[in-house]
Parts: sequence; C-alpha cells; structure tokens
Amino acid sequence: MNKKQQAGGGIQWGRMLKKLNPYTIQKGFRYLKHYGPKEFWIRLHERFEPEEVPYGPWYEAYIPDKAELEKQKKHKFAYTPRISVAVPAFRTPEVFLRQMIQSLLDQTYPNWELCIANGSPDDTEMTAILKEYASADRRICVRDLGENLGIAGNTNAALTMASGEFVGLLDHDDLLAPNALYEIVKKLNEDRELDAVYTDEDKVTTDLSEHFQPHLKPDFNLDLLRSNNYICHFSVFSRKLLEGEELFRTAFDGAQDHDMILRLTDRAQKIVHVPRLMYYWRSHAGSTAASIDAKPYAIEAAKGAVADHLKKHGFKHFQITSTRACATIFRIRYQILGDPKISIVIANKDHVEDLKRCITSIQKNSTWSNYEIIVVENNSTTPEIRDYYSQLLGLSGNDSYAERCKLHTVCGHDGGILHSEDGRISVVTYHGDFNYSAVNNLGVSYATGDYILLLNNDTEVITANWMEEMLMYAQREDVLCGQDDPACRCSHRTGGTSHRRTYPLSYSGTEPRLHGTPVLYPECHGSDRSMSVGEKESV
Repeated sequence: MNKKQQAGGGIQWGRMLKKLNPYTIQKGFRYLKHYGPKEFWIRLHERFEPEEVPYGPWYEAYIPDKAELEKQKKHKFAYTPRISVAVPAFRTPEVFLRQMIQSLLDQTYPNWELCIANGSPDDTEMTAILKEYASADRRICVRDLGENLGIAGNTNAALTMASGEFVGLLDHDDLLAPNALYEIVKKLNEDRELDAVYTDEDKVTTDLSEHFQPHLKPDFNLDLLRSNNYICHFSVFSRKLLEGEELFRTAFDGAQDHDMILRLTDRAQKIVHVPRLMYYWRSHAGSTAASIDAKPYAIEAAKGAVADHLKKHGFKHFQITSTRACATIFRIRYQILGDPKISIVIANKDHVEDLKRCITSIQKNSTWSNYEIIVVENNSTTPEIRDYYSQLLGLSGNDSYAERCKLHTVCGHDGGILHSEDGRISVVTYHGDFNYSAVNNLGVSYATGDYILLLNNDTEVITANWMEEMLMYAQREDVLCGQDDPACRCSHRTGGTSHRRTYPLSYSGTEPRLHGTPVLYPECHGSDRSMSVGEKESV
C-alpha cells in the first residue's frame, strides 16, 4: 500500500465523491449523528474501501448468460409447482413497478403467478399500468383495495390471492433474478419433502447501474434468525404452512416479514438454502435497503416479533438490544438459571507465560464467580512451569508441586490431583504419550462443576461476562454445547492451528471454528481418547 492509500485509510475518495448527492449527504449526517464519528468512519470504510475481490466484475461474471437462460427455459422438470409471488403495492413509481413486473416476465421457469394488491386506489396512473399488465398476461393478478391497509394488510390481501403450491414475497420496488424461480424449483425437484426455501440477495442502486453488498447467507440457523432476519429475500414457503396460520400481523408493521418467517420456520419440517443471488433489493430514499433509519418504527417492530417468538418457545426474562453493526441486528441475552458451577479445564505443557496470562485474566476479568480451574499438566520439562504450579497451589520450599507429585501413585495416565487451599485451582498430572482427548478427559474426570469449559492455555479473557455469555446458551435444552463467539471476547495470541476442535452445535449453518476459543457444555461423558493429536478435530 502506498503512502497516499495509507493516509486515506484505504477509502476510494473518487468513488465516494461520485456518490455524493443531497440524499447521500443527508443520510451520512444522520448516521454520524446517530452512531458517532468512530462508527461513521468504520461505515465509510466498509462502503468505500477497495474490495479484495471487486464485486461488480465478479457479479457480471457470475450471472448466467443468454445461452444458459435459454437452456433453462427449455428444461422440463418432473415436478412443476406453481410459485405465487405476492406483492403489496402502494404508490409505486412507474419505473419501479414496470421493472418489478418485468423481472417476473423474464423468469426462465414459467409456472408462476404474480399477485399484486394495490393499496393506492387514488393513483389512477398506477391502476392503469397494473390493468395493462394483467390484460396482457393472465399469470398477473391484480386486486384493487378500497384503501391502503398498511404493510401487513396489503400483504395479506396479496397472499389471499395466491393459488400456488408455494408462496413467496416480493417488494414492489425490488426485482428477481431471471433464474430465481428456476433455481428454487430445481431444489424442490431434488427433495420433494422441502417446505421452505430461501436464496441469497444483494442490493442494487436506484437506476440498477450497480450491484453491491451481496448477502451470502448460511444454511438455516435459528439463533441467527432470532438476532436478525437474515433469510429475508427471496424465500418461498409451502402453502400448507400458511393454512390455519395468521398471516402478516399489523402489530409488527415494518418487521412483518421477520415475524412471519419466524412463525413459518417454526412449522417447517425441512428448510433449505439455495446459495445463489436471486433477489435484487433496490436502494433508494425511504427504502430499508438504503438505511434502516429510513424506517425507525421497523426496529421496534422487529424487537417485538422476536420477543413474541421467544415467549412461545418458553423463554422468560430475556433482553433484546440493537447492536452497533445495525439497529435490526439484535443481541439477545437469555436468563441464567441458578448459580451453576463451571469447571475450566486447561491442558498445558510448559509455556509458563501463556498459562500465567490466561489464569490471571480469568481471575481478574471474570464476573462469574462460581468456577474452578483445573490445569492438566502433561509432560512439561521446564522448572519455571513447576514453580508456577507451586505458586498457584500455595506451595513453597520442600513442599512444592514437584515434591507433592512424588507422593502420588501413578495409575495409567493419572498422576493424581493437587488443590489450592481455597479449592479454586487444581493441577492434575497426566503421564504418557500426548493425546489431546485423553489429557482433557483426565481433567474432566476430576471436575466438580455442573458445566465443563475447555480452554486453551494461550487465551486471554478481555471481556468480563465471557462465562455468562456461554452459559446462557449452554443451559438451553436445544443446545448440545456452547461455543464462544466474538461477543465473549477471548483473545488468542498464537497463529497456529494445532488446537482446533469441532463440537456438535445446534442450528449451526457452518462448521464451528473453536481454535483459541472456549467450549462450554454440561458435565457428561468425555471425548474419544483413542484419537491422536492429528485426529482430534473430529471429536
């Protein structure tokens, strides 16, 4: 990077200046006022710093060419469900309306219907445009409402028009990729048991000249869905899921889609993600694609929808707060039940400074007090670490850790356990060839806590409530074990990958990466000690 780039912080100033107009300037001042200079500067970097892989050229190379689209049009599926696309329309600008409808007419899969509920009875120009398209293609159905029923009411009116086996939602100013329905039906043909499908999406400028901010989503993840409506666009659900279910609820106007997706995914038996960009979310003044601040009422509505969902799942005394990343990305804090004891198991060989930093940070920086630390010593060779063990245990002189160990009888790998006077810290001695699973299992066998926390010796606690953050998830019946996430803030000081472990986590869309981070789970059986250090990733 040259000096000019460094001075500018990596921002492409020329690109930014081209984007300046009264609307973007007003939007920038609003963001600065709401989030402050630091977050404004971070946001500026996110939007205008050079992309490692420029999205524009990637997008152009990614989309199917004309030959591929023609091939899709000729393809015959064994299963050809009708896809009903529901659109609540209200004072839609003509260019937006025509482009939205054209995106359906351009679909390579033909068995669809477009259900438009017109909530603008006094807009004669819009009514005429809708009548024009409905007359030209009988797949386009229009219902003129006598009045604007609001977002929820207009959407419900559009949904009641749907006759297809699957139903999807499209905003009146957005667009579908021409192969969107084809890719969804392709997935439905691969698995006839699917009852919910969602795709990736990106944003597009008002004039459709630039695509940006792709949202490449994970597979279904309920906790992520609770924290924000990551599924959003484009999603289709089996009509059966809608039967007997209240549709959009006016109490959650502004977050009605989040509320509905939470309820429908609760009922769905099989949900699948199509990892392809199928929805283009238009960014313009007044659109949440431009800024959620354009619709501040949507923030409170989304919190209400999530709270209603959590209550139905039996959660009580939870807290839902907006994060700095985005007002509608929530942090949920669940109630911790009781005062369970956590046994922190740390495998260690030598590395006295790393272990000292780790334990000191636990003692000084943790707000959860009901814990014990069990260090599993395995084959250390330096006198410094033995001296540190003595210090931890409150031993000195002839009554040192090394001298105490001589008094223990070794049984297999087990060289016994030594406790500090207050019982908060223990050192277990492991004998024999190194085996990561066996080392940890030995430590766990001496644990007296209700939950086991496996921690690397080269980590440092830098956020006080790190144990609480994991415990509130580990206590849930639908979670097999708790994995630390960035909210827990445990700093890792080495760059290697020798201590990477994988555990089964509920609702995980991707393989959890646990290198250098703690793992918390209820006290139960240990891991497979037959595995060597090179095989332990599959624990």
